[in-house]
Amino acid sequence: MRNQLNELVELATDLRNLLAEHSTILESPIVVSDNIKVHITSGVDYMNFSFSRFPNKLEISVYDTDNFKQTSINIDIIRISDEDLDGILLCSKEEIAIFKKLFEQQIVAKRRMKILELQAELDSLFVDYNVHTV
Repeated sequence: MRNQLNELVELATDLRNLLAEHSTILESPIVVSDNIKVHITSGVDYMNFSFSRFPNKLEISVYDTDNFKQTSINIDIIRISDEDLDGILLCSKEEIAIFKKLFEQQIVAKRRMKILELQAELDSLFVDYNVHTV
């Protein structure tokens, strides 16, 4: 069980790092798949990953700052067996790989949209400035 949980923590940490790199274009919650959801709080320092494969569910919380790192796992060990964890792990690996490919394709489009939004805001501020100074 510990090895499977360690692998899931590695998946969550790797995904957290990818999402943290692009935090300016993200909105919480992030739906990786029907089985994986990510909730982001306090900037990108804390992320909560929910892994499920009905009826089983576990949560991994990753808190990572320059000074402090902590990972915790919430799992009902009575309901989730090693076989269940194998299923969650295998499914999660596949779904995260698919999500990463799609996410990387969408990053460029999301950044362009964010740039256009900021440009429109700058244009609006510039127009407002000119109106008041003329």
